[in-house]
Amino acid sequence: MYVGIDLHKKFLQVAVMDNDGKLLQNKKVDNIHESIKKHFADISLYANIVMESSSVWYSTYRFLTDELGYKNVTLSNPYLTKAIAASKILRVIYWMLKERREFVQNYS
Repeated sequence: MYVGIDLHKKFLQVAVMDNDGKLLQNKKVDNIHESIKKHFADISLYANIVMESSSVWYSTYRFLTDELGYKNVTLSNPYLTKAIAASKILRVIYWMLKERREFVQNYS
């Protein structure tokens, strides 16, 4: 499972895809811990998550990893991410996470 998070000060845009790249969910979530916790309740702790390293990334990153226990949270460069057309971003996030997983498996 793959999760892409577009961070904003007041909300997160969260897209969830299966291992074949099929979009399962694309939802706006309030950027408060209780809302994030509720939204992520059904997402595996081993899901591959990517989020932008914007000015508000730290709190959400720490909450996902330290409080909720997610194991695979990766930051992306927002300048590179923004350069990609919105219609293609989910495929790119899927590709980035898939390549990361294969890299870790091959070089571990």
